Amino acid sequence: MSMKRDDAMNLLSDLSQMGSAGQAEREADDKFAKTFYPVSEHIRAFDPDVVLIVGPRGSGKSELFRAVLNHNLLPAIARYTSKKVRLPSLDSNRTKWVPAYPVGKNFPDSRSQTYFFEKNNSTQSGQDLWLMNLVRVLYKELDTRGQKEMKAFFDQQGGDVINNYQTFQNCEIAPSLALDRLDEFLEKEDKYIFVGYDELDTLGGENWQTMVRGVTGLVGFWASYSRRWKRIRAKIFLRTDLFERYAKIGGAEIAKLAANRSEIVWNEKNLYGMLIKRIANTSDSLLKYCEGANIRFDVDADLGYIVKNNDEQITKKFVERLFYPFMGSGFKKGFTYRWLIEHSKDGRGKALPRPLVRLIEIASYQQMNSTRSINAPHLIDHISIRRALDQKNM
Repeated sequence: MSMKRDDAMNLLSDLSQMGSAGQAEREADDKFAKTFYPVSEHIRAFDPDVVLIVGPRGSGKSELFRAVLNHNLLPAIARYTSKKVRLPSLDSNRTKWVPAYPVGKNFPDSRSQTYFFEKNNSTQSGQDLWLMNLVRVLYKELDTRGQKEMKAFFDQQGGDVINNYQTFQNCEIAPSLALDRLDEFLEKEDKYIFVGYDELDTLGGENWQTMVRGVTGLVGFWASYSRRWKRIRAKIFLRTDLFERYAKIGGAEIAKLAANRSEIVWNEKNLYGMLIKRIANTSDSLLKYCEGANIRFDVDADLGYIVKNNDEQITKKFVERLFYPFMGSGFKKGFTYRWLIEHSKDGRGKALPRPLVRLIEIASYQQMNSTRSINAPHLIDHISIRRALDQKNM
């Protein structure tokens, strides 16, 4: 029988807004934890010895960054992590997470970055840019001596890169020594400070050369200093294409950094686990709809509803409830369960969460604006899915 149109429209409306248009940066802070899906294999990113976290566009790097650096969710995520993964202390008094990029006005804008690199074209200047950034974001953690010795630098606006650089050079070796003392203090107290970098493709705005200089400078800087400091550690979230083109080109130190990188990859089980968690936590109505496919949930105090019985048969039943089993009149048109994964892959054949979520958001909107009837309990037909794919790829 046909589903009541009002009920169907309400469910479709919720589905069409479940993913903030596929952008992690648009996720509302008050809903973020409920939409985040913990993948055990991804948590190796927070091993203290891992500096580079690499993944393609849409793989969830920014979600992972925000979960830990902005929302302090590592203790919650760790509950779903293999015991083999080495993590720092989950006690907030012993481990501090500090976003170092993006940091808004405390970092020069794209125009200033370009001007800086035009005036300073040495490899060292690129690394100095990030040393300046690190000293500024860790200002409150430095001892009184370091703050006093670099007062002239800290009095400068963070975005004034030229005056910052000139003043910073006048500080001579004081910045490195201040950070050395901080690292020694942290080691003595058995504490960590992690600084995180994300959205590095935004460096330099539309200036490709500036972006390259920024990325290579950052990776080169931490390739050197990650061996010097034991308790000041970095987490660099980097797109796969940028890593392969620029970051992994360098000497032996960068090669060692790259060899111990963490790769963000998704399998089918985790993709559907992510999708169902996001749907279930979007609204009470969608939660009940999921439960109608015999999906059972654990309720996590921080992360909300997480699929308890995440196996292929249960997931397939849910997909067939939401979309119909086939992408047409019969199986020759394709099984929807497989079709969705295949059409969420990037150019390298990797299925990713952002395209999957965005596909279903658009398909839901298409169905809302369709005059075609749907048969309960299905919500979205194959025509809306195919049209969504065409729109997503435009």
